[in-house]
Amino acid sequence: MRAKTRLVLYVLGLLALAGRALWPCTIAVISGKATPDGRPMIWKNRDTDVLNNKVLYVTSGKYPFLGLFNADDNRGENAWAGVNAAGFVIMNSLSVDLGETSQSGDENGTFMSRALAECATVRDFERLLEMTNGKRDTAANFGVMDAEGRACLFETGRRSSVKFDAADPRVAPQGYILRTNFALTAAKRPRKICTCRCLRIFFMVLGIFGGVIRGLGLLGLRPGQGDREPEQEPQDEQQRHQDDLGQVKAPEEHAEGNVLVVLDDDHGKQS
Repeated sequence: MRAKTRLVLYVLGLLALAGRALWPCTIAVISGKATPDGRPMIWKNRDTDVLNNKVLYVTSGKYPFLGLFNADDNRGENAWAGVNAAGFVIMNSLSVDLGETSQSGDENGTFMSRALAECATVRDFERLLEMTNGKRDTAANFGVMDAEGRACLFETGRRSSVKFDAADPRVAPQGYILRTNFALTAAKRPRKICTCRCLRIFFMVLGIFGGVIRGLGLLGLRPGQGDREPEQEPQDEQQRHQDDLGQVKAPEEHAEGNVLVVLDDDHGKQS
């Protein structure tokens, strides 16, 4: 029994190591042509070492805004996603390959706070980027959207940026753009095979996870049981379970509704 337990622990270790490659920030910029109601949307899975986050209403700039901040950011200086009163929305994923050093991107959050306070449209944001070229410490994929229906992604380094319009079929034939922690315009572009490797790792993790669950069931392991053999249920308990199974009713149908899911993982460098 101990050998089987060691095998399970070994597989769990492999699962943890493989999973490290699956924890980047992930963002999506989606144009109206890819949504049911014709309105654009943006989405972010935040990956950060900071477990505690909060939403603040900031009124110190031209446009008041709601922003997502680390819990210890009491002055609202570094927003990691937000929307302002003019309908301008911004988010980001860290993209170190756009930086000049491995520490580039320290002002990503500060820059987003500034954009939320000063910009009403995607055009305003584009002008802000042009005005701050060479003056900001950014290394990020910025996803932005406005009340006029524009949805764009900007791969942004310290000295320049490149715009990707989610409504442009040349760069987004399906009407949406996805990024993790890389940029297509970086000096060292990621190889296309990286995507295949990530997919292989993803499915490998799913397979391992499913195998672990099945293995635990086959081994009969329960919390606190350790290496002991599983206890046999009394006959009357087994009969009661069988009776309960025979009385299970189909779940009642419920009206469909919209669900908003916010994902916040506590891994990796913050973005």
